[in-house]
Amino acid sequence: MPRDLPADIRYPNVPPQLSQYNVPPSEYLSAHPEYRYLVVGALILRGNPQTGKTEILLLKRASTDSYPNLWEPPGGSVDTEDETIMHAVVREVWEETGLRIVGFGTGKVVRDNAGEEYHSRKDKGADGEFAEVTFPDSKGEKWCKFHFWVEVEADESGDLPVELDEMEHQEVGWFDEEAVKELPFVSEQGREIILNAIKLITDHET
Repeated sequence: MPRDLPADIRYPNVPPQLSQYNVPPSEYLSAHPEYRYLVVGALILRGNPQTGKTEILLLKRASTDSYPNLWEPPGGSVDTEDETIMHAVVREVWEETGLRIVGFGTGKVVRDNAGEEYHSRKDKGADGEFAEVTFPDSKGEKWCKFHFWVEVEADESGDLPVELDEMEHQEVGWFDEEAVKELPFVSEQGREIILNAIKLITDHET
């Protein structure tokens, strides 16, 4: 069972650039009948002071779950009970990592060679990364997954202690660009989104 949301969980303000996702999932699906289900993913990045490299937080799926032993960012399905799609991001990150989201990112739009749409970080602070992908399930119904750049709350020592839900994930790690290239991922689409996110923030900070 997923861990319950704490009574004091906070939902950060959603930037105007992401207002189209700050709506109930039913409303978004009604406006986009080509999609049957919605999924969210959270891109949580940090700079490693020892190596100077940008790293992303990734989780390894449980061996007993679907897509066993593959890596992915925190996230999951948007529930009909979620007040908005953005509420689902906060809930999923808490359930899978025990971390609290304190901000969402936005930015300008760029495109990769595959035509996927990204929103890249243009300066530090509130700005961030977003990407959208679609895929069919075994029944041929179309899912849409949104990736959002998020900022999470650190503890008093400045660390980001992750508490895994062992029913869903078995390992957690921070990985730089070269390490991401070597990991087995749920999808190559997902890997490309992560590599693009790392590149965008690295290019911005150099």
